[in-house]
Amino acid sequence: MWFRFGVVWWCLALLLAAVPAQAQTEYRGGGFVSRFAGCGANGWSGREAVLARVSPAGLPGNDPANSRISLFLSTYALHFSLPAAGLDSGQWAAAVATGWIGARVGSGDLTPRPLLRRVALPRATVDPGGTLHLVADIANFDYLTGCTVRVNIVARLRP
Repeated sequence: MWFRFGVVWWCLALLLAAVPAQAQTEYRGGGFVSRFAGCGANGWSGREAVLARVSPAGLPGNDPANSRISLFLSTYALHFSLPAAGLDSGQWAAAVATGWIGARVGSGDLTPRPLLRRVALPRATVDPGGTLHLVADIANFDYLTGCTVRVNIVARLRP
């Protein structure tokens, strides 16, 4: 009995190992955060270097409805999941999920909820060589009411 169960278990394990998981389409790069307005209470000013990961909605292996953007600053990291239709409209779109790592770690439904909007020019574009350029404004940055910043990212498609 145990022998047959073991054989079935190993056959299933080999079968599942042979089925590749669909890889996520992800762009990795960097840029800067600037144009800090109303952010002095949390110490933000000037220009901050940022590393970024962007997973646009609807691309192979990605969420069909929500784009994901992760920003890694020198002492802080933010993650946003937001409706693709909202981000692509150029209008303010509320993040549907958030997470952060800084002086503390957390995620969930925070107040104020961060809002993102893609700036009209230049648009978020992907060239045939796999480069993404995204310029976006973020309101309520660092969950600080009224704090608005500009994020400028250039990223390459991860091989």
